Amino acid sequence: GNINNSSKDCQNTITQLRRVVNDVNTYTDGDNCIHFIETITDRKACMIISGALGQHIVRRVHHMSQVDSIFIFCGNKKYHEQWAREWPKIKGVFTEITPICEALKQAAWHCERNAMPMSFMKFDKKLDQLDPSFMYTQILKEILLTITFNQEHIEKYLDYCRKALTERLHQEQKVTETFTVFRGQGLPEEGFEELKETKGGLMSFNNFLSTSKNRSISLDFAKRAMKNPDLIGILFVMKIDPGQSTTAFASVSDISAVSSEDEILFSINSVFRVLDLKPIDKSNTLYEVTLTLTSDSD
Repeated sequence: GNINNSSKDCQNTITQLRRVVNDVNTYTDGDNCIHFIETITDRKACMIISGALGQHIVRRVHHMSQVDSIFIFCGNKKYHEQWAREWPKIKGVFTEITPICEALKQAAWHCERNAMPMSFMKFDKKLDQLDPSFMYTQILKEILLTITFNQEHIEKYLDYCRKALTERLHQEQKVTETFTVFRGQGLPEEGFEELKETKGGLMSFNNFLSTSKNRSISLDFAKRAMKNPDLIGILFVMKIDPGQSTTAFASVSDISAVSSEDEILFSINSVFRVLDLKPIDKSNTLYEVTLTLTSDSD
């Protein structure tokens, strides 16, 4: 509300927001804004709402699964914080745009983490009945591995590897002892139900998979996700036996944004067997899921 798209202040605000997210849409009419949200599919929206419209709009959009986070931008922080506490998707009340951008950056990161594409394969499912998304990403990976790059591309890549990752990658390939990594994130209810039905079967992460050796940090990610009423908090506990699988992985803690996370990155389409699933809080909104990296014979 109260947006003048032609004003210099508004343009500066939008410019700052676009440094965090590419797609910024502005509305002065609440109904038009809600209609736009209703048209969103396969994406999530983060909303910045003026204090004047806050209570009126929030009660109409808070239940919508397309809405991930809400930020209140106002001139009276103390007043609006009182009612904002009632709505878990509201991530804060702000009087300046810079801290909103920082909070939006964090929200976008968590939203992307929770949107990790997954495929589930029940233990009794035939290979010709697998989720198409799993098959497509598997084919995509094979295609990428067969692309012929020219010498310039190869030299640039080799130079980068020598400076940053080569030594660490070689060290990881020599690992023979079984170890455990963790990943905390949120799952929408329909994805969680599918995961429960997959116990004993297989699941794949259809993207590069970021994990951590630090259980505490991963659990914090899961707890943060469960604050969103549309999500179930999941702590994946992954048992890794390098001697049984050729799935590629590497420690990237040296270049990770959070060095204490002790991050281990797995190749696209890493496949795990679902061993167990159990609640770890009384509200049944936070679960621990035990996985094991599949062997080459699975």
